Order: sequence, then structure tokens, then C-alpha cells
Amino acid sequence: MRLGFSTHFYVHEYFDIIHINEIKYLGYEEIELWGMPPVLDLTDKERIKRVKEYLEEKGIRVISFHGPLYKRTADPASREWLYLSSSKENKRKEAVEKNIEIIRLIEDFKASILVLHIDLEEGADTRQAINNFRKSLEELIGETSKKGIRIAIENTHEHTVSGKLRELINTYPERDVGICLDIGHANIFEDPSDAIKIAGERLIHTHLHDNDGNSDLHLWVGRGDIDWKSVTKAASEINYQGVLMLELRKEKSLAGLEADNMSKILGI
Repeated sequence: MRLGFSTHFYVHEYFDIIHINEIKYLGYEEIELWGMPPVLDLTDKERIKRVKEYLEEKGIRVISFHGPLYKRTADPASREWLYLSSSKENKRKEAVEKNIEIIRLIEDFKASILVLHIDLEEGADTRQAINNFRKSLEELIGETSKKGIRIAIENTHEHTVSGKLRELINTYPERDVGICLDIGHANIFEDPSDAIKIAGERLIHTHLHDNDGNSDLHLWVGRGDIDWKSVTKAASEINYQGVLMLELRKEKSLAGLEADNMSKILGI
């Protein structure tokens, strides 16, 4: 199994050459780009071009993009959240359009996976929200399928545990839709190793971070209570062929974040 690094690590920063050098220094060769500002500002074409060219120069491959969850990074109350599940058609369409902008970048960067959330607006009826999300998903498949891009739907809350995600995606072709299993999120709502086995052959992507089983902390692997060797054993048992993508919160020091060290903790 291969280990990757998400630029979620730089969620409050303008991703540029200095960050690419840092990722290279740590020993990662495959990354996920966080598809939201300031990490990626779609209006800053010059920076996007510079990032793309420098990643290629350094031999770092972008394999996935995280679809946009909000329009700007700020205090959570003022982020202008995007909901593919919105019951307000104009809001739902806005979220679809923002993801289509990212799909164009995925094609340009020669990546192959778009990660989506089924986030729910406050007070939303869950069943109706899932139906709204399906409508958005089908519109996005119309864009991704012809480009050879797969959509990976991520588990984020109790309504998207592995079994429910599996039920949702079973109606869509494997070539178009799979599961992104976030191991940290799984640790809050179910057993992570069991979740991997339930996702089975529909597991196409992962996010790795640690926590205490109660809160979404995005700790470095090995700093919470997840049994990581059990996780990677389960992934091996289902013949998972994707990347183990670290999605971590930044700390003051990079010590211990080297790819070799993370691999040892994971037992890969």
C-alpha cells in the first residue's frame, strides 16, 4: 500500500512552492489537493499554474482533489458552506458548479479522484437531503464519467457510516463512484477495521488521522486510540489498491511526520 499526504495540512495557508518542498522533504510522492481557498484559490490562475509545474518538477503526483465544502476559510460561522444536499435548489446548484470547477482542475492535473461529502444543513430532513445529494451526484457523474474521474464519497457522520454508504453507491457503476473511508471519522461511529471490510471492493480512497473515539481531531497517526496495524491488515485483506492518504492537522514541528516513520506506525 502507498502512503499519501493531503494538503488539508495547510488548510489556512496559500499552497505554493514552499509547501511542495516541505512535502518532498518529508518523503511523500502522492498528494491530495484541498479544493478550497486559501489552499487553492481558483481565481489565482498564476499560482495554480506555478503549483502544477513545480509538483511535476519535484516528481509529486496529485491523485485526488477534495471537493469544496465552503467558499472561504474563516471562522466556521462565516465560511459560506456549500451543500450538495441542500433543499434550496439555488444553493444545491451552486455547490454542483463549484465542484465542476474542481473537476476541470482534476483533469488538468491528471488526477483521478474527486472526494465528496454528504453534509447536511442544520435541521435538514435526512431522507430528503440524501435524495438531493443523489441529484447532485448524478449531475457530477455526467461531468466525471466522460473524463475518467471517479467520485469517492466520504463517511462524515452517523448517516454515512460504511454500511449506509455502501447502500447508497450500490446503484452506481464502480467505474464512476466508490467510497472514501475516513478512518478518523469511522473511529467515532463504528469500528474502522470492520468499516473497511464493509466497504470492500467499493473502497477506492482513504483519509487517515487519529482521535480519541469521540471528537474529529485530525491527530497524527499513532497519537490517538486507533489500532493502525489492524486497519492496514483489514485493507490488505480486501486487497485495497488505493492510497492511504494522511489528512492531518498541522503542528509546530514536522518531526515524526516523515513518510518512513508514518509507514512504520501503520505497519506497511
